[in-house]
Amino acid sequence: MKTRRFFKYFIVSLFLFLTTSAIGTILHLSSVKQQVQANRSRYYNIVENQAHLIDNIIDKIVIRLNFIENLIILNEGDISFFDETAPRLYNQIYNEIGLKLRNFALAPDGVVTDVYPLQSNEVMLGFDYKDLNQPGNDDAYLAYSRGRTVVTIPFELLQGGVGVAIRTPVYLNPEEKEGLWGLIAVTMNFDEFIKILELDYFDTINVKYEFCYADKSSRAVVITSNADNLKNPVSYPVMQNNLNMFLRIEPKQGWDDRTQTVLFELLIIIGCFFISVLMYNSLKIKALNDDLHKMVQYDPLAKCYSRSFLTSSIVNSQNGKWIDESKKYSLGIIDIDDFKKINDTYGHEFGDRVIESVSYLLKKVVLEKNSGYIVRYGGDEFLLLLTCINKNEFESILQDCTSLISEIAYEEAPDFNVAISIGGAFHETDESYDKLFKIADRNLYISKQNGKNRYTI
Repeated sequence: MKTRRFFKYFIVSLFLFLTTSAIGTILHLSSVKQQVQANRSRYYNIVENQAHLIDNIIDKIVIRLNFIENLIILNEGDISFFDETAPRLYNQIYNEIGLKLRNFALAPDGVVTDVYPLQSNEVMLGFDYKDLNQPGNDDAYLAYSRGRTVVTIPFELLQGGVGVAIRTPVYLNPEEKEGLWGLIAVTMNFDEFIKILELDYFDTINVKYEFCYADKSSRAVVITSNADNLKNPVSYPVMQNNLNMFLRIEPKQGWDDRTQTVLFELLIIIGCFFISVLMYNSLKIKALNDDLHKMVQYDPLAKCYSRSFLTSSIVNSQNGKWIDESKKYSLGIIDIDDFKKINDTYGHEFGDRVIESVSYLLKKVVLEKNSGYIVRYGGDEFLLLLTCINKNEFESILQDCTSLISEIAYEEAPDFNVAISIGGAFHETDESYDKLFKIADRNLYISKQNGKNRYTI
């Protein structure tokens, strides 16, 4: 009862304020102007939240493509894993965002050899993405020519219907953009893709929207909308590599109403309704981001496992022990020497390249000689987790890591040589993760103190 009463007082006080503020024409026009500005700000927040939601949905799909890409790279072009992996990724996407994909497709040299699910997609086998006469292949050409993931505009599918696709070129040497293996793609039915973007949410709040992309002439082309001829919308970009998309909205009743009574009603509704809408959207985006954070176990820059993978799959973060205590891990902490100086001297973009190249060589050394994991622990630090290894082999791997990485060359910085310091901890009996980590951390400190560019066990 108290809550209801306070709410009534609030409504009465607000109505009284609006009534008194509308006494004169000047005050009335000022109120209208202020309300229009407030409305546009609120709608900007709404469209921003919805645009981030769309970005998150697309990113969840792209993450799976990147996973397939990295498996192809790690397997040096062999795709025998696809029959087992594709159904799992297909189901993950459905469970997380409610989208049934039309298919995953692998196209070595641009020609499709594998597709999942095969049923209803048989026509895709043998499809040549390099054939520019086929619908949607202009974007496939962009993926090849630019060496990056592209999102297509809607196009007619060979299987019938309209679809959209995301296509990623695969280089067996991705850092140098060499060894072009082919193309991987995921295709979605257009109507189902639009449905999971939850754009029909705007209908429930009486908002007109247009989801558009900019064509080659920078003209807006509408992908989907619930109204025509938006007059003065607010918009927010949805940037996806090649495709500059944007979402724009405006209220169906317009930004202002000339009638004083309707103006009061609109102020009250917006004052109460949009606070709840903004809160709802903020909480929803936060929940989605939390889910995404829990889900993502792969570092997109270093293209190796992330720290969240370590704490969710390898180590019990509650007690610092191994989740699978039957495995005997040896541990190495790797730190890129003088990384801050690298960023300050050559720029953060070059620093990112250093992280990518170091990670690539670490994976190459470790995965060629041992079954284990490379984890980007944070910033310029990596963890090596090695199993089934003796101490001599462990030391040999650490030696190979330091020596090979010191040989990395960069065209834009020919005088620069990257170096790493390593602190190692070899498992002797049943040491916990925390114990090995402390040993390795202490040894890393010793490596730094002794001049860097070395390892200490």
